[in-house]
Amino acid sequence: MAVKREWTEYEKQSLLKHVSELKKRGVTIKDAAHEFSKINPHITSGQARVYYYKLINETENFKKKYSQRVWTQEENETLFSFMEQYKNKKKIEIFNILSEKLNRHPKAIASHYYSIKNRSSKLNSKYYFNLWNNFKSQQFKNLFLKIDKIQEVYEKAMELESILQKERIITQLNKELQEARIKIEMLEQKILVS
Repeated sequence: MAVKREWTEYEKQSLLKHVSELKKRGVTIKDAAHEFSKINPHITSGQARVYYYKLINETENFKKKYSQRVWTQEENETLFSFMEQYKNKKKIEIFNILSEKLNRHPKAIASHYYSIKNRSSKLNSKYYFNLWNNFKSQQFKNLFLKIDKIQEVYEKAMELESILQKERIITQLNKELQEARIKIEMLEQKILVS
């Protein structure tokens, strides 16, 4: 069982300062925590990252005040666009980035995101469950009979197409034969006249 480490006030302040400075330069919180663990080898990068988020959420100096409001369609689109765009990042980092962009608490963003995902997943599974239950064996039988009929009609159409193609060829050959007879008659006429 892991022992929960006690952070000194100096460690807390240096962690907050270190991560804040690196964030201003565009470094991710994960990488900033990794750099912090290099400076303080007795603290792992995972501990630093987790404790940083805890400090941000608990420390009054760093806590933002967010007003509660209804999510707009534009905010939803931004949320899912970011989730798709940064899918290789940790979700907590994405929620923190979005927190600044949407002026919402990261936990509220996470809650909203998972709520939507769970709702859509439940709706999808409910839809397919209802579809499956509504398809009784008789309906399956009717469906397969319809498929058989469609296959039969298709085969007849292909057979008819083949016959029509042969008729076109025969008509073309008859036309060419007629033209050849006319040419022969004309040649015979020329031979008789000369």
